[in-house]
Parts: sequence; C-alpha cells; structure tokens
Amino acid sequence: MLSAGFLDEVKTLRARGDLNPDLPSMRCVGYRQAWDYRTRWRPEPPPL
Repeated sequence: MLSAGFLDEVKTLRARGDLNPDLPSMRCVGYRQAWDYRTRWRPEPPPL
C-alpha cells in the first residue's frame, strides 16, 4: 500500500479540510495511523 501511494492519498484527504481522524471513514485500518504519522512525525515522506 505504501509503495502504491497510500501516504499521498492520506495527504490529499487531509488537504481537503473537511475530514478529520474522528470520522468513521478515517477510522479504517491504516488511515488513522497514516493520519497520525503525517501529523506528528513526518509532514512529508522521505523520497523513495
């Protein structure tokens, strides 16, 4: 999933501005963790 652009997908979803990690759609496995990762630890992923 990561190599297929999952973190880019989460970045796009966060940029919408109408979503947050408490919504049911963002509580799916992986989305909340990626949201937290992008928020707390690495705003931009390192280049591959």
